[in-house]
Amino acid sequence: MAPSYSGVWKVNTQYQYRSDWPIDLNLASIGLFAGGQDSSAVINTVQKIIVEVAGNSTDFGDLSAVRQASSGGGSNTRFIVAGGFQASKVNIIEFFTYTSAGNATDFGNLGATRDLLSSTCNNTRYITMGGANATNVIEFVTIASASNATDFGDLTATLEEGHVGIISSSVRGILAGGKKGGSRSNVIEFVTIASAGNATDFGDMTSARTLLAGASSSTRGLQMGGDSGSGTGSNVIDFITIASAGNAIDFGDISGNRTSSAGLSSPVKAIVAGGNNNGSQTNIIESVTIASTGNTSDFGDLLTVNKLLSAGCSGQASVQS
Repeated sequence: MAPSYSGVWKVNTQYQYRSDWPIDLNLASIGLFAGGQDSSAVINTVQKIIVEVAGNSTDFGDLSAVRQASSGGGSNTRFIVAGGFQASKVNIIEFFTYTSAGNATDFGNLGATRDLLSSTCNNTRYITMGGANATNVIEFVTIASASNATDFGDLTATLEEGHVGIISSSVRGILAGGKKGGSRSNVIEFVTIASAGNATDFGDMTSARTLLAGASSSTRGLQMGGDSGSGTGSNVIDFITIASAGNAIDFGDISGNRTSSAGLSSPVKAIVAGGNNNGSQTNIIESVTIASTGNTSDFGDLLTVNKLLSAGCSGQASVQS
């Protein structure tokens, strides 16, 4: 059902939800993809899309060094990239300003070196969760103030290779899937972003998967693709209602089996980009409308084939003031 437009609306909210209005690029959602691995090497490239306008990505700037398997997210003004793998695991946190193309600025450090970690956020806090070496650590930073990460609590178990992309409302942050104790997991858990503490069980995905892409509106969280076993990608998309603990429900399919992709979203549209299936990488960018179930549609292409990239979006629903 289309939203009602009666009453008082912010101008940018009307632009986001009224598909018949022209896109003002000053109000559009900027999506960024950082680092990853192309067909031959780990890269430091950061790429940009406008979520409301289908098309290929463009060059935005560079990370401070080549990096893959980082987490990404942030506020409606800052894109944060944390952890990852260069020649070894790193604890680096750095950031970009969405409206200013350019290279990364140092932010601080994680408590320990980690890659293959997941993240969640609202407009105030950016939270990292788990990661290799199979840790259960949850840490956070205050996005507006550069500093080192602070302990937040613990996941229900050690976990790595979870989702890439923000699954969150402004209140509740979600972690979906990953590898627990060496085995693929279908477990979904959550934290209350404003209150430090341990994660709580939420429910289960429709299947056990690692290295999946995440995205969300303020009410729905999507889990897209992932590794379903022996490096074989999945095309499954399922969803949860973020405010109500419970198991995920089938949403639709990605155009092909895919693992090690990245997700990002505006309040309306979810994006899944890049990835790998049994050694075959892709540069495909696809999208779905979050409020209605269905399969992905073609959006455009990344600059090169890419896997293990991180992502964030200025229009993410959980970071709207």
